[in-house]
Amino acid sequence: MTRRLLTLLGIAVICVVLFHSTVYGFNSLFFWTNRYADVSVPNFDQYGTPTYYSLLFIRRAVAFGVGVFLFVSGYFVAFATGRKNETIEWKVIWTRILYLLIPYFIWSTVIFTGKALAYGQILSPMEYVRRFLLGQATTAYYYVPLICQLYVVSRFMVPLAKKHWKLFLVTTAVIQFAVQALRYFNLLDISNPTIDTLIRLTPIWFFPIRIFWFALGLVIGFHFKQFKEFLMRTRWVFLVATILLLIASLVEFETLLHLTNMDWRRVASFSPISSTLYGISFIFTFLAFDKLSRPLPAELSDIGTKSYGVYLLTDQVLDLTGTLMYRFTPWVLGNQLLYQIVMVAAGLGIPLLLMNRISKSPARRMYRYLFG
Repeated sequence: MTRRLLTLLGIAVICVVLFHSTVYGFNSLFFWTNRYADVSVPNFDQYGTPTYYSLLFIRRAVAFGVGVFLFVSGYFVAFATGRKNETIEWKVIWTRILYLLIPYFIWSTVIFTGKALAYGQILSPMEYVRRFLLGQATTAYYYVPLICQLYVVSRFMVPLAKKHWKLFLVTTAVIQFAVQALRYFNLLDISNPTIDTLIRLTPIWFFPIRIFWFALGLVIGFHFKQFKEFLMRTRWVFLVATILLLIASLVEFETLLHLTNMDWRRVASFSPISSTLYGISFIFTFLAFDKLSRPLPAELSDIGTKSYGVYLLTDQVLDLTGTLMYRFTPWVLGNQLLYQIVMVAAGLGIPLLLMNRISKSPARRMYRYLFG
């Protein structure tokens, strides 16, 4: 099971790179079009083209990356707890959190320093503290305070996952989907004081918004035999459900886009419920077809072991790569296939290359502090 989960992590981190890379793809289609064509921006002439739908399909198909990270984290909390212990020990929790926070603080400091030097963006000491605490050095870093919170509350979740797992799953599903559902009101500009307050109280870095992913990993970790039997009986159902839910997420995205009068950036950053259901179904399908031969299992597992380091670096690598191409090779922005190949290769390859080089250099003692 451990090897399968590492393979799943490898797939997930590749999906994260693809997910972030498509943002640059859509920007090049709609907002940077003037860099390679004589038009004013924003320009939506390429909306509805095969290029557009190819990017949209990729973005929706890979939207489960962070959910998988949380699921696997929940599973390994169950593994670390063991069968005989009532709950996980605080020592294990703090060790894991420290493992996450040291690289996070190092790279957040690098990012803040880079922004100060490159753009003159110097903030007050309290603002730096706030951004460190809330994972706001870059948009992807919300994940770190989120998973740290889940590790802390796992101390109280473990007994429920062991003894009352069905009620526990239903409760956490209701919490997560309720928090997600609130966002629809905001997206569609339906204002209500109570709803607005609830949205402010459940930001993206606060654990209720992703709690079910982690809870599902916990429960499967403790009750894998029961779930395996269930998945073996229903694997074809979940395969079909995964395909249908992916289609549903594509339809929902387009529907929301039209309901918001093509407010592209708001809809693109929105996390629809259909995508969450698709991601959960994908995990079940992956686990159910455990005998299926998968390509590059060793390579994917190896990437899986480096998933946290890649996650910490990929957003900044993509930003730098995208900026350089925007300035110096704008013609590439008009060739979406080439653009995506370069972006994905950089977003995945540069972090992996850096990690590999450091692991084999005299600085290898710093590896775990830099990448976890």
